[in-house]
Amino acid sequence: MSETRDRSIDLSDVEADPELVDLWERFVEEYEDGSSYEEIHQMLGKINGRLQDLFNDHDTDVCRDMWEYASTLRDAVRFFAAEKRPIQYECRNCGSLFFYDDDGRSIHIEGLGESENGPKKRHRRKIGRNDPCPCGSGKKFKKCCGDPVKQAEREEKMEWARRSPQLNVSDYEEIKEWEGKISAAENADELRAIIEGVCEEEKPPVFYRELGIGGVIYESEAEFIEDGDREGYYDLLHSLKEERPDVFKLDLAWYVRDLIHWHILQGNHARVEEAANWLIGDPQEEPDLIFDLIDTLAMNGFPDLAREIAVTHYPVFKEGDSMTPGGLEELSTMCGYFSIARFIEKDETFLSEEFERLEEKLYELDFDPDKAPWFIDRISTYPDQHGTWTIDYFWGEVHSENLQRLFLDFVGYLSQERGANPVEAFAMRLFAERYIHREWTTDLGDDEFFHQLSRTSVENHLERLLNPPAAYPARAYGTLCALRLLYDFLEHEGLVGSNFHDQAMTIITENKRYLERNLPEEEIEKCKFAEKWTGDLRARIEFWKGDE
Repeated sequence: MSETRDRSIDLSDVEADPELVDLWERFVEEYEDGSSYEEIHQMLGKINGRLQDLFNDHDTDVCRDMWEYASTLRDAVRFFAAEKRPIQYECRNCGSLFFYDDDGRSIHIEGLGESENGPKKRHRRKIGRNDPCPCGSGKKFKKCCGDPVKQAEREEKMEWARRSPQLNVSDYEEIKEWEGKISAAENADELRAIIEGVCEEEKPPVFYRELGIGGVIYESEAEFIEDGDREGYYDLLHSLKEERPDVFKLDLAWYVRDLIHWHILQGNHARVEEAANWLIGDPQEEPDLIFDLIDTLAMNGFPDLAREIAVTHYPVFKEGDSMTPGGLEELSTMCGYFSIARFIEKDETFLSEEFERLEEKLYELDFDPDKAPWFIDRISTYPDQHGTWTIDYFWGEVHSENLQRLFLDFVGYLSQERGANPVEAFAMRLFAERYIHREWTTDLGDDEFFHQLSRTSVENHLERLLNPPAAYPARAYGTLCALRLLYDFLEHEGLVGSNFHDQAMTIITENKRYLERNLPEEEIEKCKFAEKWTGDLRARIEFWKGDE
């Protein structure tokens, strides 16, 4: 641009030419003196001739050069200029509705004509479908800017340009071309060739995201299965990871899920761990896929991998707001459970009596008998919202006396506290036990993540208890467990006798009196049954012996 400007003619060049200035002054004199037309015409001819000589001494291709330069921006200019045109048409048409009926007669708006300073009627005609298009193309409006198909294409391009401003119009056309090829593929081999072909282009990641290459790849599994070459799909994933890791990362969770499923079916445990580690090192905001992976790994003998995925993704989902509160609660339950499950001694042969005892409990709680087998199979993996029965089932596999008491207390708590967060209750109980039982052979406090979760849960729970109305009236055994936790926490934190302790004891007393007055007989019986589970509940909660 600067070179073109330097070579171009300037007004100063014209003013500096003495012959041209003299000719111009003579022309002005002749014109003002009223000379004949022929004389003036001759004078103009001399001026034009001198101007031509001046132009010959300079670069006369300025317009051409500028045009060629501007052509590089033509598509982008048209792209965004087209955005304004439909808005203008709509404004014009909508504005005309205020002043015209459908038959074209003017609408009288009461009050407007009475004020000289009021708005004036604007007589703009609505653009008809058969009118010439205002853009100047010479076509009818309905076949040009008013064409619904072209309008849709224009809107699609504008939306695409807003979403991916780093790509240009040629990228858009190329993406459309690849989409056409993908749609036309008749079998898995053709589809794989197309996928590998577009990946060889070495486009930026945003290009492949706009193309939706991830969806194309993981949906291609159906094509491979139909052609009897399911293994070819997983070969494609491995090839993609090795040759185009940047593209592989765009849909990492999907690819890892599929690879883990395949390696489990093939019995290739080493590759299961390898694939899971990709996700552990690079957490993804794909809640449904992550839950699926945690389930799959836990149920197929990879609890440590399941735990690592749960723990690494918990803060990602919590900070990113990509998961519903219920889903986040379930994920936190998984984190808590897998932290404990690592320390549970398991027997490979499950006793049939445990299954029978579990089924009986399900029937007592009016659980659908038809769902019992499925439920038993599911809860043998980890506790979800029905964590009560899961931990009750594991009771038969726990050989630590302290862990037995811990699990029994938790069973009683959750059996009534259906609205409570299971991992919160578990964390509170665990936190109290860490102060009460120093003789544990396995120190669960070494797990930093779960320790932080425990302390946060205790603090949140205490805050709810200490802000009346208390959170647990009329919930029977759940209330007793919550109060016992609070009392244990006060005692072992050295807070007995403090202001905090007095405030907490007020809440404890109020809840105790409420239970005594309002619990029906059947709930009292449940409390007595629950006391048999813990054995030392009465002895350890001093306020239960009498009013404070």
